[in-house]
Amino acid sequence: MSLELKNLMEEVVTSTLPEVWKNIDMCKCEKCRLDIIAISLNHLPPRYIVSQRGEVYSRTDFLVLQKRVDIMTAVSNAIHIVKKNPHHKE
Repeated sequence: MSLELKNLMEEVVTSTLPEVWKNIDMCKCEKCRLDIIAISLNHLPPRYIVSQRGEVYSRTDFLVLQKRVDIMTAVSNAIHIVKKNPHHKE
């Protein structure tokens, strides 16, 4: 069994993004998507895991309503930042 260090928050933010920005009229290119994810992650606490047991525990923790609200708020704020100031030419 190979152990791997990963920030579970990255996976959660990445999977939350499509749900939050689906009805927002803005560029949805890879650069903007990655900028939104990076800004969101910079405003959320990391959740590093190493074991499968740690992943199960952390995923359960994300089911708490306040955690979901915090994640969706960070993603929404990041979307508005990138929409106003995209880092690419139109």
